[in-house]
Amino acid sequence: MACPMSPGPRAAAGAGGRAEQAFPPPGLAECLERVDPSTPSVQVLVMCGSSDLYSYKASIDLWCSRLRGVHVSAVHTTMPIARNGDMLERGRTHILIGTPGRLAALVRQMPCQFKSTRFLLVAALDAGLRSDAKRLASKLAADVQVRCVDGTSLVEEQAPPSLPLGGGPLGVREESLQQAEEQDVCQHLLRMPHFFVRAHDQGKLQHLSSVLDAVDFEQAVVFTNTSQQASELSRTLVASGYPVFCTHAGLDPESRGARLGAFAAFEKRILVTDEIASRCKFPRLDLLVNFDVPQDSVAYAHRTECLGKSPTAVRVVSIAASFADEATLTSLRELLGVDVRLVAGGCLPTTDS
Repeated sequence: MACPMSPGPRAAAGAGGRAEQAFPPPGLAECLERVDPSTPSVQVLVMCGSSDLYSYKASIDLWCSRLRGVHVSAVHTTMPIARNGDMLERGRTHILIGTPGRLAALVRQMPCQFKSTRFLLVAALDAGLRSDAKRLASKLAADVQVRCVDGTSLVEEQAPPSLPLGGGPLGVREESLQQAEEQDVCQHLLRMPHFFVRAHDQGKLQHLSSVLDAVDFEQAVVFTNTSQQASELSRTLVASGYPVFCTHAGLDPESRGARLGAFAAFEKRILVTDEIASRCKFPRLDLLVNFDVPQDSVAYAHRTECLGKSPTAVRVVSIAASFADEATLTSLRELLGVDVRLVAGGCLPTTDS
């Protein structure tokens, strides 16, 4: 399967016509080839962001098909952790790919499943993943090797300073956003224009249609708070003639990955989803609509990370159907430093205004 959301392990040819990078890189191939299928526990961990998860899973699955008896699994925070635990206890996972938070939780809760882990591979050398990998390595065997996927060892360096929790532009609880990413997320949010419109529950669909019809966008994502709402809203929009994909936590991972990949490939212009697609970056996405206002500032911030275009070229629109919704949006100024402006008459300003 092609990378659904970002270049991931297979770097696409750029504007200059560069060829695809071979997968896996030699360093990663060396680690994968050293897996012993007769050992029923995790031997290689691959840490990556949620936007690259399905891409790495598909690519490593394909490559490992030549290694008889080697099994690959993927985990992330939108999957029930009990289901992940059951999978590991069956002893059929040798290579585990996951997001930092979920890998850390599994190592903490099921340390016996990681006694044979010898390699912790990091998908990219950004500050957040590097910091997460070092923390996770301290919970594994003393001889575990921490590498980038290209095979290079991670050089020990001083941990980057983090924002003080409970204060600053992202004064939210520790588990909300990884500390190493806070500053980047904050700057990303502050450069985006944020709006909201007032609507009664029965008028939300009308406001959504008005936004989709009035705004000149390349691709849009519409967030709901539940899988059921995403499914129902998608059917309504499709019946009205909108080109819509729908994905949500109620679908199996393969179906979700296929739909996310098709959306990223620009097969349709609108994606209706729940939190499953938050933090998944789409290069052409320039309009985000919160059909349901998120539960808190953390979810709001995570949703905006899927906007792939320049922050000044996108718009975030929330449909507030209650005083509680408006209270959540107005609290963003204090918690995130974000000013969400009320749109009078439902007319959104242009991205240049």
